[in-house]
Amino acid sequence: MEKIRSVFSYKDSKFLVYADSDKSVKQAECEIIKQRTAIEKFIVHCPEFLSSLKPLAQIPENSPQVVKEMHEASVLSGVGPMAGVAGAIAEKACRKMSKSSGFCIVNNGGDIYAVADKPFTVSLYCGSSFGKKHPSFVFVPEDTPVAVCSSSSLMGHSLSFGKCSLATVLSNKGAVADCFATRICNSVRKIADLDKLSSIVNGQVSGAVAVKGKKIAFCGKIPQISFTDCKKAAENVVHF
Repeated sequence: MEKIRSVFSYKDSKFLVYADSDKSVKQAECEIIKQRTAIEKFIVHCPEFLSSLKPLAQIPENSPQVVKEMHEASVLSGVGPMAGVAGAIAEKACRKMSKSSGFCIVNNGGDIYAVADKPFTVSLYCGSSFGKKHPSFVFVPEDTPVAVCSSSSLMGHSLSFGKCSLATVLSNKGAVADCFATRICNSVRKIADLDKLSSIVNGQVSGAVAVKGKKIAFCGKIPQISFTDCKKAAENVVHF
């Protein structure tokens, strides 16, 4: 069955949704709006959840589940809870889709969650670090469900206190992968810091990659790696 690729924008976010049915795409869109609304309503009563750059001491017991997941990821990683928002929403939408579809991928601005019954590839766009060829992860169904979340100190609009070209983290929890990608970017300021990658993630994620200049570091369980043309990697992160 041919895969559906749908572009969905909501407020300031743009999503790419991959599925094997229109019904699944619609489920993802509805879930994205639902989870985004829950977070926004929570922030009205807890504005520090939006602005804090470190974990909050606690949140109310009756907080929405997506907020709890972001808070837990924040505590594990030591960064602010909103660092996990894109990964958390991608996971919620993807898991909702997976109830009616065997192939589900949600790309929330470069933070991806996948539950897939067919192989797929995720390209890691590293700017000018690797010239015309960029590393890519080749996933098989047994690797999923998986979050593939990335952050960069040099590309995009995310706040970063480091100088990391790219950090990509794998986890079965979207918020955790997203928060640790931020943590790595904050921690890598020079090439020697790549040697600290394992200690930065401290066994809390499945695997991680960090790029600084033309150097790359890996830790944990990493899927098969291939190399993708720079233009293709920049234009379309997910390939089949």
